[in-house]
Amino acid sequence: MQRGALRGASPTARRRLVDRPGLTEDEIEEIREAFNLFDTDGSGMIDPKELKAAMQSLGFETKNPTIYQMIADLDRDSGGPIDFEEFLDAITAKL
Repeated sequence: MQRGALRGASPTARRRLVDRPGLTEDEIEEIREAFNLFDTDGSGMIDPKELKAAMQSLGFETKNPTIYQMIADLDRDSGGPIDFEEFLDAITAKL
């Protein structure tokens, strides 16, 4: 991942992503790198197939209903796949 990947974001989107209490821009970039590893098709979204593959690569055996529940739990806008902002929210909620 290139440094400064947030540079291409609009000023509003950049403020939303960078304005995370307790997170530096470098930490957000590291989380972006993890997101991009899961987003294997480069769509900017993590879909159920990608999440299942990511979980399996981490050693978790997951069944489709579990994957779909995980997506539903993380998907704030009910749009289906998980976008970076939803992923970032999920990660920062655990910190």
